[in-house]
Amino acid sequence: LRMARILRLLKLDKFVPSFTLIDDVIRFKWNSLKVAGFAALTLWIIFGGLLYLFEYQDAVNELDDPVPIYGCIEDCTMMDRFRNYFDSFFYTGVHLTGDYPITTYDWPARFTNFFMVIAAVGVVSIPSGLIASGFVDIVQSKSKAKRDGPITGIAGDDWYEIKYRSLEGVPPPNSRWGPTVDKWQNAVNDFLNGKKDGSGRHSYTTSAYAGRVF
Repeated sequence: LRMARILRLLKLDKFVPSFTLIDDVIRFKWNSLKVAGFAALTLWIIFGGLLYLFEYQDAVNELDDPVPIYGCIEDCTMMDRFRNYFDSFFYTGVHLTGDYPITTYDWPARFTNFFMVIAAVGVVSIPSGLIASGFVDIVQSKSKAKRDGPITGIAGDDWYEIKYRSLEGVPPPNSRWGPTVDKWQNAVNDFLNGKKDGSGRHSYTTSAYAGRVF
């Protein structure tokens, strides 16, 4: 339980916002992240199919690890590893992260893996770059608003502050899952942010206050 005290480091986010900006970054870069995710899924499906076509009949190359796979006890070959199309998804996913722990492939599969590892650079670096640039844009936007005051412009020019102010006084939309989910969402919001009275002060329940002190 004492190790749980390390979670108190999250309270530093009040002074130097970081974790609370993650959802803002994802919303800001959502369209670009969707394109990157679709491209990664497409590559995963294509390369997974190619590896299966090249290896499901490979009875020559032995497995490059001593652990029996899929019930194989002895004389295990790559065809025991790539028994069907969906079995190849796991190994293709590993390769698309840039790792290459399996080496006993046939030459057609090695040729495929050559291009797969090159594509893996983009699969990993593009989302990382989008999120990093989103953090930079939001932090610069908030710093500019504090230093020079709010301005108007396109996304990236104080867009976060503009969007945030436009939502003041606007009631949240109803959930598609019914009033029960709306009630839960309001309860979570009151727990995290408290209730604001007419004077602008926030009041917290006992459990919410205890959580903030922790």
